[in-house]
Amino acid sequence: ETSTEETWWAPNLGLVRMTVASSTPGAAAATTSVFSLAGGLLGGVAVAPPAPAPVTPPPVTPPPVTPAPVATIDGTVLKLDLPHNALVYDAVRSRYYAAVAPAAGAHGNRVATIDAATGQVTFSDVVGDNPTAMAIAADGSYLFVGIRGTGELSKYSLPEMQLQSTVKLPLGANGEVQFAESLTVSPLNPTFVAIALAQGAMDVKHMGVMMSFTGELTAPALQGLLANNVISFDATGDYIYGLQREGSGLGLTRSLA
Repeated sequence: ETSTEETWWAPNLGLVRMTVASSTPGAAAATTSVFSLAGGLLGGVAVAPPAPAPVTPPPVTPPPVTPAPVATIDGTVLKLDLPHNALVYDAVRSRYYAAVAPAAGAHGNRVATIDAATGQVTFSDVVGDNPTAMAIAADGSYLFVGIRGTGELSKYSLPEMQLQSTVKLPLGANGEVQFAESLTVSPLNPTFVAIALAQGAMDVKHMGVMMSFTGELTAPALQGLLANNVISFDATGDYIYGLQREGSGLGLTRSLA
């Protein structure tokens, strides 16, 4: 099965639309799913709110009510020609970080910093062979980058992108390089990161989830999260959710962190 994902992001908001097209060899046509932001609150301001329900005034004249401001989207689209493997949003500084793929030429194997307001792009020094996964601490203090080519995990301090530490992920049972397919940082501890391990080239095999606390790694045996493409902490930091998007065991799992 081949799956293609296209995403749209908005400044100060994040992911607002995603299109996923999947095709199976021999199938007559591809299947396409579209996910769009329906509404919500951004800094206490309604984004695309529904029309308010009519209110019958009480006998006594109520005090005047000032309607809540409604956020508007100007529709401006800026397309950046930047092949990348992962994208995260820094809500503290209103910027994006992209793990630039080797295919980007001179800018490959670096982390791109994208200004959300202007689209201006700057690049870090080389971070390693094929950065594949990234995650940012909730307070914006650290950026974690998984390096696929060497099976390493690096921690950078923000905003200066200063390398703090690098740990080598364990090899597979037969000496294969294992890399971070997905990363997630605890919302309560900016140095506590979970790593969804994978190995292999074309036929990627998912090898479980391990935890890193201040550079020390646990065994990859977190029960219930053994084959996931994407992992994420919940808002409390107590649970990790895992999503498997391929194979026969598709589904969402939850496990205590």
